[in-house]
Amino acid sequence: MYGTSGPTTIRVRAQINGMEIHTLIDGGSLDNFLQRRIAKFFNLTVQPAPGFRIMVGNFELMTADGYIHSIEVTMQGYTV
Repeated sequence: MYGTSGPTTIRVRAQINGMEIHTLIDGGSLDNFLQRRIAKFFNLTVQPAPGFRIMVGNFELMTADGYIHSIEVTMQGYTV
């Protein structure tokens, strides 16, 4: 997501398990994505999702490693 910017994208600091991460929120996006290295660092269980593909902002198709069933992220005092 390097270089991602636009009128619907905002950058905020958030926390997972009390540790700070930087997030990009895209008001036009329907789904949420987490970098593979962040999932590994937090030892999050990634469920397999064979063949799950995602079309990103530049219309490129990417293959997802899987999905995380549940994760709590805290932003500005709110947990989502």
